[in-house]
Amino acid sequence: MINRYLHYFLPLVFALIVGTSHLFGWFQSLNFLIYDNILNNYAENDSSDIVLIAIDEQSLTDLGRWPWPRETHAQLIDRLTEAQVRSVVFDVIFAEQNFSDPEGDQRFIESVQTNGNVILPIHFEEIRNKGQIIEITPFQPLFSAANGAGHVHIQCDIDGICRSVFLWEGIGSAYWPHLSLALLQQQSGKSLPHSQDKTDKHLSSMMILREDNKLIPFSYSADKLQTVSYSDIIKQRIPLSLLKNKTVFVGATSAGMNDFLATPKGPMAGVEVNAIIYNALRSDALITPASVALSALLAVIFTFTFLYYLTSLSPTRLILSSIAATIAILTLAHVLLAFFKTWHPPAAEILAIICFYPLWSWLRLELALEFLERSLESIQHNAPLAGLSPQNNPSHTKTPTNWNPKEQQLLAYSRYQSDIISRTINQIQDANQAAEKNRQLVIQSLSQLQEAVLVFSLDGEMLLKNALADQLFPEFSAQEGETDHTDLMALEKFININNGPSWNERIEALLAQKRTISFEVQIAHIDGNKDLFVQGQHLGFSQNNQHQAQNDYLIFTITDVTSLKDAERSRLETLNFISHDLRSPMVSILALLENHNNTSKDNPEALATMLGSIENYVKTNLNYAESLLQIGRAENTSEAEFQMCDLHAILDAALLQVQVLAEAKHIHFNTQREDADCWVWGNGDLLERALVNLFSNAIKYSREHTEVTIQLENNNQQATIHVTDQGEGISQSDRTELFQRFRRGKHNMGQNGAGLGLYFVKTVAEKHKGQVSITNTSSAGSTFTFTVPLYAMDEGAIDEE
Repeated sequence: MINRYLHYFLPLVFALIVGTSHLFGWFQSLNFLIYDNILNNYAENDSSDIVLIAIDEQSLTDLGRWPWPRETHAQLIDRLTEAQVRSVVFDVIFAEQNFSDPEGDQRFIESVQTNGNVILPIHFEEIRNKGQIIEITPFQPLFSAANGAGHVHIQCDIDGICRSVFLWEGIGSAYWPHLSLALLQQQSGKSLPHSQDKTDKHLSSMMILREDNKLIPFSYSADKLQTVSYSDIIKQRIPLSLLKNKTVFVGATSAGMNDFLATPKGPMAGVEVNAIIYNALRSDALITPASVALSALLAVIFTFTFLYYLTSLSPTRLILSSIAATIAILTLAHVLLAFFKTWHPPAAEILAIICFYPLWSWLRLELALEFLERSLESIQHNAPLAGLSPQNNPSHTKTPTNWNPKEQQLLAYSRYQSDIISRTINQIQDANQAAEKNRQLVIQSLSQLQEAVLVFSLDGEMLLKNALADQLFPEFSAQEGETDHTDLMALEKFININNGPSWNERIEALLAQKRTISFEVQIAHIDGNKDLFVQGQHLGFSQNNQHQAQNDYLIFTITDVTSLKDAERSRLETLNFISHDLRSPMVSILALLENHNNTSKDNPEALATMLGSIENYVKTNLNYAESLLQIGRAENTSEAEFQMCDLHAILDAALLQVQVLAEAKHIHFNTQREDADCWVWGNGDLLERALVNLFSNAIKYSREHTEVTIQLENNNQQATIHVTDQGEGISQSDRTELFQRFRRGKHNMGQNGAGLGLYFVKTVAEKHKGQVSITNTSSAGSTFTFTVPLYAMDEGAIDEE
């Protein structure tokens, strides 16, 4: 009865969990990861009629420190009016009049009125210590002169990445359109509908109300937008004809003006994000999140129906159907996003399928073992365990026709089981003819288990083991029935029990109490130390004490829980790396072992080839582990560990480490450095390792007989190291993700790696309050620039400056 209800109960529990996760927003990080990856294949919208006028470093150099006189902005508006641009959008707040320069304000107002198509931003801000939220609008004369206004708020998710925008927002009621929506209304000449307006009753002056949430399709990075410098317009360095009929966005892109947002494509200036929103809005490309309630309902229905279907499948069809369903769910999410502009988060359904497979497989194994135990109890005492004992006579074995009523009832019970394993065991019982044949059937059944199994007689002789047991204990390899290394007590030589009674004491307790025991052990294996979970069962089939020694058995089921223990000890691993780079070699090893066991078990050459492949896979995983260790050390270092370091000495030490690698490719180092001291406050080991990564990368991706140029510069307040190679260069698309964890360039020249080296360099630079960047040289190759602040020798002099 319980087994039958599990087919309904377990899928229902998973379905309710999935529905709840949609309602309460669980697994958002994984949904964001899937969403961002789908966006990488999203179709790009034409942005040829959009121009960004950037308040960049060049403009600040040409026009002076910010803020600039309003006269300067008036000049820009006049130039754009002369160029006959379609619209002008300012992503700059002009909240107050400049009472020291009223003529400049008036000049700016007149220019805005003359243009007639200027859109200005609105910002919401909380008054300190009072909690009240106020609207910051352009000062009134300028606001009246503008053609429209809109808010510039961008919604950021729990991971700090900005992915969405509310098209309507306001204090108490959502009456302000977004800046891009205000622009679209101005260009179309009509207002788009929304649920509230400014005359509605305010809910609260302490609360911002937002409506019409949309996801932003960051299908391309902002560098694909046409961008010109603010000062180039003012100083007439570009022809105004290039701006005719363009929609112009004006805003800050200089790093020093702190107007950057974290997006799925990396940091972007706010004006760039607003331009992307406008481009998507006019193309009807903004993405609508699916209704939470509807998504939850559909997810519950799908999850229950599909998981219930999985319970009726064989193991092979179960895993194939799970894989196919996972791919189908991801494909559906992609189709909804690409063609219907709708986002349905699929992580909960995918995780439900992934978790259901091992759980249902485990339940099947438990039910199979329970059924086998009850079946063994029904076999006559002179043929227990289907004839494992050589002295048992197969002719004495009972058949279903002469079973007693209790045994007949047990057989009838098994025939009503709907699970495929129960039906298979029933077929085995129906074919119970000879002891030797039954023995082979038991061996085949145990070989299908996902756990290692060892069977011993009470005198310690090993009677049976499955293939997984051979893999876990290759030294315990004598043939069944032999005494060399097959004694139950001899197994203690290969295991290590950290806590509690010894192996022998546990066996004695198992023999005395005749109950199931479970404990954890460790073994030294060819693939490294393994953690195992051992369950021991004393099975007794005797009807009287005189047959106990002959008919009682000890069965041990051993589960490899190494991966679970490793997961408990590891806090810094990430899901993308575990599911691919670290897991792939181990999957390949299992595939090699399975292929070897199935096809080439007695072929020495195949065994040697397999072991060589396993060695390569293991070395790959070791390299990944070393990289993760260094990343962890870099991420967890603190300034308390810093000390004064000579960057000249660190550079020399790093060069010495990569000298052999350079000589192997006949690559020459051209080192250029200044005579000035370069003292930094930091961790010398981490800085040296970061430089080694940069130098070795330059060597690996350079052709033979070339030159790597290394320049060390002292720029008063910071030290800069340029590493220039003569390789093939790095594409713009690769550069955007090159310093991210587990990301590598598409054109990596066949070099192996986990994508952690440059992430480590970036981490070290940021820990030392520096940065690292990359540019392609004019001819060939790339230049990596590593910058860290110099140690301030004279604090007083610095303060005076």
